[in-house]
Amino acid sequence: KEKMLDCFNYTPRTREEIKKLFFLESRKDNVNKAVNHLVTYGDTPCFKLDKVNTESITLKESSFITVIITKNGGKLLFDGGEFTLSQGDKFFIPAKCEITLENAEALLCYPPEI
Repeated sequence: KEKMLDCFNYTPRTREEIKKLFFLESRKDNVNKAVNHLVTYGDTPCFKLDKVNTESITLKESSFITVIITKNGGKLLFDGGEFTLSQGDKFFIPAKCEITLENAEALLCYPPEI
Protein backbone atom coordinates (compact mmCIF):
# COMPACT_ATOMS: atom_id res chain seq x y z
CA LYS A 1 0.00 0.00 0.00
CA GLU A 2 2.84 2.42 0.81
CA LYS A 3 4.55 1.73 -2.57
CA MET A 4 1.37 1.79 -4.62
CA LEU A 5 1.85 5.29 -6.07
CA ASP A 6 5.63 5.03 -6.62
CA CYS A 7 5.07 4.11 -10.26
CA PHE A 8 3.92 7.66 -11.06
CA ASN A 9 6.20 10.57 -11.89
CA TYR A 10 5.09 13.69 -10.06
CA THR A 11 7.57 16.09 -11.68
CA PRO A 12 5.76 19.30 -12.65
CA ARG A 13 6.04 19.93 -16.40
CA THR A 14 4.79 22.54 -18.82
CA ARG A 15 2.39 21.62 -21.61
CA GLU A 16 5.26 22.00 -24.11
CA GLU A 17 7.52 19.66 -22.11
CA ILE A 18 4.78 17.04 -21.90
CA LYS A 19 4.14 17.27 -25.64
CA LYS A 20 7.85 16.94 -26.46
CA LEU A 21 8.38 14.00 -24.08
CA PHE A 22 5.22 11.96 -24.56
CA PHE A 23 3.46 12.80 -27.85
CA LEU A 24 4.30 11.23 -31.20
CA GLU A 25 3.94 13.09 -34.49
CA SER A 26 2.51 11.18 -37.42
CA ARG A 27 4.86 10.85 -40.38
CA LYS A 28 3.96 10.39 -44.04
CA ASP A 29 5.42 7.31 -45.71
CA ASN A 30 8.20 8.18 -48.17
CA VAL A 31 6.88 5.80 -50.84
CA ASN A 32 3.09 5.73 -50.36
CA LYS A 33 1.64 9.13 -49.39
CA ALA A 34 -1.67 7.48 -48.38
CA VAL A 35 0.10 5.93 -45.36
CA ASN A 36 0.74 7.85 -42.14
CA HIS A 37 3.02 6.22 -39.58
CA LEU A 38 1.51 6.83 -36.14
CA VAL A 39 3.80 4.52 -34.11
CA THR A 40 6.93 2.97 -35.62
CA TYR A 41 9.32 0.26 -34.47
CA GLY A 42 11.75 3.13 -33.89
CA ASP A 43 9.32 4.44 -31.24
CA THR A 44 8.80 1.01 -29.62
CA PRO A 45 9.62 -2.59 -30.62
CA CYS A 46 6.26 -3.67 -29.14
CA PHE A 47 4.04 -2.77 -32.14
CA LYS A 48 3.66 -0.58 -35.21
CA LEU A 49 0.55 1.42 -36.13
CA ASP A 50 -0.20 3.03 -39.48
CA LYS A 51 -3.23 4.92 -40.75
CA VAL A 52 -4.30 4.70 -44.38
CA ASN A 53 -6.77 6.92 -46.19
CA THR A 54 -6.73 5.97 -49.82
CA GLU A 55 -8.53 5.30 -53.06
CA SER A 56 -6.61 2.03 -53.35
CA ILE A 57 -3.74 0.29 -51.56
CA THR A 58 -2.59 -3.30 -51.89
CA LEU A 59 -0.92 -4.94 -48.92
CA LYS A 60 1.01 -8.20 -48.67
CA GLU A 61 2.86 -8.14 -45.36
CA SER A 62 5.54 -10.54 -44.12
CA SER A 63 3.73 -10.82 -40.76
CA PHE A 64 0.10 -10.87 -39.77
CA ILE A 65 -1.71 -7.54 -39.36
CA THR A 66 -5.00 -6.40 -37.91
CA VAL A 67 -7.00 -3.94 -40.00
CA ILE A 68 -9.49 -1.69 -38.17
CA ILE A 69 -11.87 0.35 -40.30
CA THR A 70 -12.27 3.94 -39.06
CA LYS A 71 -14.83 5.26 -41.55
CA ASN A 72 -17.88 3.77 -43.30
CA GLY A 73 -17.57 2.95 -46.97
CA GLY A 74 -15.05 1.31 -49.20
CA LYS A 75 -14.16 -2.31 -49.79
CA LEU A 76 -11.63 -4.88 -48.70
CA LEU A 77 -10.80 -7.17 -51.61
CA PHE A 78 -9.09 -10.54 -51.27
CA ASP A 79 -8.54 -13.61 -53.39
CA GLY A 80 -12.03 -14.93 -53.94
CA GLY A 81 -14.14 -12.18 -52.42
CA GLU A 82 -14.75 -8.76 -50.98
CA PHE A 83 -16.25 -7.05 -47.93
CA THR A 84 -18.10 -3.74 -47.85
CA LEU A 85 -16.58 -1.80 -44.97
CA SER A 86 -18.26 -0.24 -41.94
CA GLN A 87 -16.66 1.80 -39.20
CA GLY A 88 -15.48 -0.52 -36.43
CA ASP A 89 -14.97 -3.59 -38.65
CA LYS A 90 -11.85 -5.56 -37.70
CA PHE A 91 -9.99 -8.04 -39.89
CA PHE A 92 -7.12 -10.36 -39.00
CA ILE A 93 -4.93 -10.76 -42.10
CA PRO A 94 -2.50 -13.72 -42.03
CA ALA A 95 1.11 -13.21 -43.13
CA LYS A 96 1.72 -13.02 -46.89
CA CYS A 97 -1.99 -12.80 -47.76
CA GLU A 98 -2.68 -10.07 -50.29
CA ILE A 99 -5.55 -7.67 -49.72
CA THR A 100 -6.61 -4.43 -51.37
CA LEU A 101 -8.38 -1.60 -49.57
CA GLU A 102 -10.44 0.61 -51.88
CA ASN A 103 -11.85 4.01 -50.85
CA ALA A 104 -11.00 3.12 -47.28
CA GLU A 105 -9.82 4.73 -44.08
CA ALA A 106 -8.24 2.26 -41.67
CA LEU A 107 -5.67 1.55 -39.00
CA LEU A 108 -3.06 -1.12 -39.71
CA CYS A 109 -1.83 -2.77 -36.51
CA TYR A 110 1.42 -4.76 -36.70
CA PRO A 111 2.80 -7.24 -34.13
CA PRO A 112 6.01 -6.80 -32.11
CA GLU A 113 9.20 -6.42 -34.10
CA ILE A 114 11.17 -9.64 -34.36
